[in-house]
Amino acid sequence: MISRRFATTISFISLTLFLPLAPSYAAVSVDKLEYRNSTLRIEGDGAVSGSTVTARSSDSQASDQADDRGKWRIQADNFQASDCSVTISDGTVGVSRTLSGCTPVTAPPPPPPPPAPVNQAPTANAGPDQTVVDTDGDGFAVVSLSGAASSDADGSIIDYSWSDQSATGALLGSGSTLSVTRAIGTHAIALTVTDNAGATSTDVVNITVAAAPPPPQSGTLGVLESNQAWVGSFDSALMGASVASAGDVNGDGFDDVIVGALGFDAPGGLFDEGAVFVFLGGPEGVIGNSPATAHAAIIGNAAASEFGTSVSGAGDVNGDGFDDIIVGAPLVESSGLIVSGAAYIFLGGPSGITATSPADADFVLESQQIQAWFGFDVAGAGDVNGDGFDDVIVGSPRYGQPFNPPIPNQGSGEQGAAFVFLGSASGIVGNNPQTAHAMIVPVSPGSPSQTRAFFGAAVNTAGDINADGYNDIIIGAPNWNLDRPWPGLDTGESPGEGTAFIYLGGPSGITGTNPTNAATRIDGDLLNASMGISVAGVGDVNADGFDDVLIGAAGYPAGNPLLATKEGAVFLYYGGASGINANSATQAQWSAQGTITGEHLGRVVAAAGDVNGDGIADVVISARTFAGAIADDAVFNGSPRLSGEGIVYVYNGSPAGLVDTAITVRSGQESGSAGYSVGGPADVNGDGLNDLIVGVPGYTGDQAREGAAIVHLSNGTSPILPSANATP
Repeated sequence: MISRRFATTISFISLTLFLPLAPSYAAVSVDKLEYRNSTLRIEGDGAVSGSTVTARSSDSQASDQADDRGKWRIQADNFQASDCSVTISDGTVGVSRTLSGCTPVTAPPPPPPPPAPVNQAPTANAGPDQTVVDTDGDGFAVVSLSGAASSDADGSIIDYSWSDQSATGALLGSGSTLSVTRAIGTHAIALTVTDNAGATSTDVVNITVAAAPPPPQSGTLGVLESNQAWVGSFDSALMGASVASAGDVNGDGFDDVIVGALGFDAPGGLFDEGAVFVFLGGPEGVIGNSPATAHAAIIGNAAASEFGTSVSGAGDVNGDGFDDIIVGAPLVESSGLIVSGAAYIFLGGPSGITATSPADADFVLESQQIQAWFGFDVAGAGDVNGDGFDDVIVGSPRYGQPFNPPIPNQGSGEQGAAFVFLGSASGIVGNNPQTAHAMIVPVSPGSPSQTRAFFGAAVNTAGDINADGYNDIIIGAPNWNLDRPWPGLDTGESPGEGTAFIYLGGPSGITGTNPTNAATRIDGDLLNASMGISVAGVGDVNADGFDDVLIGAAGYPAGNPLLATKEGAVFLYYGGASGINANSATQAQWSAQGTITGEHLGRVVAAAGDVNGDGIADVVISARTFAGAIADDAVFNGSPRLSGEGIVYVYNGSPAGLVDTAITVRSGQESGSAGYSVGGPADVNGDGLNDLIVGVPGYTGDQAREGAAIVHLSNGTSPILPSANATP
């Protein structure tokens, strides 16, 4: 019996003897290695039987299975080995070999790091050069500076610094905007800006501080006198019986003034030959103050022709860049016909108006009919056909309806007519009614004559009332008779209510030839109202984009229409897309009426331009027989009065239309007849504000009742400085 301990020992020995031995591994051996044209051929032995032998490079790998003797062979095309080495392994131990015939591929260097961003300097902008005026006369002015237009493309501006380079670089302050006080003179002010990266930029603005011009004396810029006294039966020159803006006849940038003196007699000349004087504007206002110092003096040279009865700026009729003028002489004998009348166009140029007599006129327009009063009123019509040349209109209030059969140079009824002549590159086209662009009469063909309707007694441009780009015209017939059954009148008696007619311009010019085809006809509605005794296009008084018209009715009664009290009235009509939609005085958008018997408010109406600088058109109205109180503070309906003093009212436009308070100008002289004529708009001193020309043909200056034209300055704060104030 064997003991248990011994038996255990024997079992352990037996187990030890029969456990399998752990395998021993030898490194894989390489017997052959070839690498050519990216083809790898490699073989060897020593691999574990049946194992997978793999050849690896940094870029490729290929494999083969070892046989039972541990032999293996690998062939691989397109085998890449940029480091020219390969490692062979059967999963246990690997060996490495260098590939002969292989050129190592060097990896490109890494790209350089991107450059650090370069800061772009800011751009300083100190604003445009500017001129400011020392308005209070203390020698200094406040200047507003702004660098808000400065910029920085890749950052932000953190500092604005202003300095006066004219004062040794003295620092003025900081901030994107700055207000500083500078003395009269020129200052170079530098703005330096700094961005958030510390870069800077500088810009310089030139500031001019100018002294204010001296204020006008008593609101007048110039008194233009005839220096020809009224002595006994030798009547006055009536200087100022017609006045107008001439436009800029010499192209110097200042508007000029034209003044008619229909009773003027040149020394050694002819009785009532008449004359016209042109005065140039300039920085200090009107240059000259009498016929002897006028820029141009055009003498009528025909007895009783009353050359200068009407005057107007004609615009630029030949497109040469210089404004031209038109003058009417309704009593001149033209073409050998008695009192047939004529209108004369004088062209402007670099030397202004160079004519000295009607014979020097560049164009002469004639009626070719006796007693026609052709040229009783004349006006620039604007451009009625849109060809770029300004046109003119001439009134002939006693032009007769042609007889049937025709009688040469004669007509019947003295009904009146108006004629439009077109401008062109060669000037005015046509010279008589037959060659006029348009002849407009107060009756339609075949209708009875409107005897003494005085159609064409007032003619003017209407502006562009429908905003179609073509100027329109307005014609007054103050004695027009509608044959109404007026109470208290005998059958056939003329009530004389008066009418105004508007004709539209267009690509073919004026459309319409008589009342039946007028665009608008506006009647006076009251006995002897004389509606249309004055007419004017006054611009856009309510800023709606359409030009408006003003019509005077100087005989309009304040009370009973059968009593010819003739206080007078004016009526304003707004333009619109369809023109003016009204046909009577009662349909006016605004009106003013005189309060004194015989005042004749509305005898003259005109455009004033913009006298207060608000960008809205203003108007001027006169009552030339107004009898003012002797003292400015006297009650106007009291006594004593300055009989025939005359008065001019200026009403300002606004978005709501004309304001109700007028600024007034009076002559302060008995029989002065201030406002017998008025002219505007004209900026005679180039300050950007329109000034007013007032005709005072009864004015007494150095000579008794010599007559004058007085130019009143608009200064924006107190437009048209007044001599007195009153409300009609």
